[in-house]
Amino acid sequence: MVIKCILCTNKYGPLSINITFHRFPKDYERFNKWVNFCRRPDLLEKGPSICNKTYKLCSEHFVETDFNNNDWLINTGLMQSCNKTAV
Repeated sequence: MVIKCILCTNKYGPLSINITFHRFPKDYERFNKWVNFCRRPDLLEKGPSICNKTYKLCSEHFVETDFNNNDWLINTGLMQSCNKTAV
């Protein structure tokens, strides 16, 4: 299965070196904020559990402060993660 962003044409692969992909939160309140940000009310019907497993949002739709940027994570090539307040 191809990992791709639900808001743009970014896909996981050799050309997405500086792009990370993030699951929708399982927490209902945070999930609602992400859905509102994406302007995809159709996702509300699916719910946080299904969206967490199925849909991704790429790092191009976040600001720098939305991430837990630990240098050791970046230097080892591990995926950075979003802060709990990221929308």
